[in-house]
Amino acid sequence: MKKTLKTIAFFLLLLMFNSSFGQNSTLAKAYYTKAREAFEKNNYQETIDFLNKSKVELGSTNPDITFLEITSRFNLDKKDVLIASLSDEFLQTANKSDTKRIQQVSLMVVEHREVVAKAIKDEEDAYQNAVTTADVVAIRSFINNYPASTKNVLLQDFLVKIEGEYYNDATYSKKIEKYEKYLKFFPEGKYKAEISKDLAIAYEEKDFGLVKENKSEQSALQYLAKYPNGKFVTEVKDILEETLFTEGNTYYENDNLSEAKAKYESYKTNLPNGKNISKVEDKLISIDKKNKRNEAIENRTSAYYFMLTGTTDEAYGFELGRVSLKGVSTYFNMSGNKNVLNLQLEGAENEVDSADKAPKDYENAFLTASFGLTFKIAYPVWFYAGGGVKYQEFYSKDKNGDDVFFKIKDQKSTLFYPEAGLKLKIAKAIVLKGGAQYIGDEIIYQFGIGIQTKNWK
Repeated sequence: MKKTLKTIAFFLLLLMFNSSFGQNSTLAKAYYTKAREAFEKNNYQETIDFLNKSKVELGSTNPDITFLEITSRFNLDKKDVLIASLSDEFLQTANKSDTKRIQQVSLMVVEHREVVAKAIKDEEDAYQNAVTTADVVAIRSFINNYPASTKNVLLQDFLVKIEGEYYNDATYSKKIEKYEKYLKFFPEGKYKAEISKDLAIAYEEKDFGLVKENKSEQSALQYLAKYPNGKFVTEVKDILEETLFTEGNTYYENDNLSEAKAKYESYKTNLPNGKNISKVEDKLISIDKKNKRNEAIENRTSAYYFMLTGTTDEAYGFELGRVSLKGVSTYFNMSGNKNVLNLQLEGAENEVDSADKAPKDYENAFLTASFGLTFKIAYPVWFYAGGGVKYQEFYSKDKNGDDVFFKIKDQKSTLFYPEAGLKLKIAKAIVLKGGAQYIGDEIIYQFGIGIQTKNWK
C-alpha cells in the first residue's frame, strides 16, 4: 500500500513539472519574439533586455538567443567585453550546419578583437603623450576619456606636481602671463587665492607703469576708475594734475579754447582739491568770456535792409541799402514832405523877389533823392556819406481854391547837398540811422529805422 502511494505521488510531481516547464517555455518564446521585433527596429538595448527575460523564463539559453545577443551588443559597442564569451558559447553550441551564422559570428569576433586592440593601443598612446608632454590638457583628457584606467592615479599625482611647478614659476617670475597660465590650467587649484591676489597686484603695477610712461589723461583716469583705493592713487593724481594743467595752458595760449576748456573742466571734476584749482577756475571764467565774445563775433552778419526815414524839415520817405562786414556798400534814399504830391514839375511863370513878399499862406512841396556809400567803423556801427538833390516848388491858393505856383528869386528850385552820418545794426533784425544833410545854408537832421531783409556772412 505504501509503495503504491509513493508511485502515485511521483507521477503527480512529474505531471506538475512538465506543466510548469511548458508554461515557462511559452513565455520564453514570447520574449524572444519581442526581442526579434526590437532588433528589426534597431532598438538593440531593448533587444538585449527582452533576451535576458527570455533566458530567465527558459532557465538557460540557446544558439538563437546567443546569436541575437551577440549581434545586438556588437551593434551597440564593438568593444563590449561580453562579445568574446558569448561568441565562444555560440560556436560551441551552434549546429555545424548553421554555417551562415557561424561565419557572421566569426567575423564579428575578428572585428571585435581588432577594435579592442586598437582601443588598448589608443589608450596607451594617449597615456604616453600625456606623460611625455606633461601637458595639462592632455592629462585631463586621458582621465576624462578613460575614467576606469588604473593609470589615472599616477596622472592625478602628476597633475599635483605640475600645479606646484606652475605655482613656483609664477611666484618666482612675478609675471602676469605666468599667473594667468596657472589660473587657466588650475582655475580651482590649491593656490588659486594666492595667485589671484598676486595677479591683481601685478595688473595694478602694470597699469601704473602705463600712467608713468604715457603721462596721459586717459591712462590716469582709467587707473583711478579701476583702482579707486589703489596703491599708487596719490602718484597718479599728481601725474594727472600736471598733465591736465599743462595741456590746458598750452591749448589756452594757442587760443584753442574748446580743448583748453575740456582739460580745465576735467581737472575741476577729477581734482577738486588740486593745488592749481583756483587758477583753473580763473581760466574757465576767462574762456567763457572769450567764447561769448567769439560767439558774438561769429553771429555778426552783413545785411540788406529796407528803412523808413524822416528829417527835421518834415520830409519822410524810404531807403534801400546794405551794410557789409567787408568792403564798401551803397544806399539809396528818397523822401518828400506832405505836399510832395502837389508837385507839377513844370516850373512857374510868376516870380516874387523874396519869401517876405510871397503870399502869407504859401506852401512849398519838395522831393529829395540821395545816394551814398557805407563802410564799417567798428561792428555794429557803420559810417555813411553821400550826396543828393532836392527839388522844390512854391504855391498858394487863389480865390477859387486852385493852386497857383510861383518862383522866389532867392530860393532855387533844385538844390544839391551832401549828407553823412552813422548806421547801427542791431543783431539780425534792425538797422538804425542818424545823420545830417547840408541843404542850402541849413543843416537838416535825418533819422531812420529799418528791417534787415537778408543776412549773410
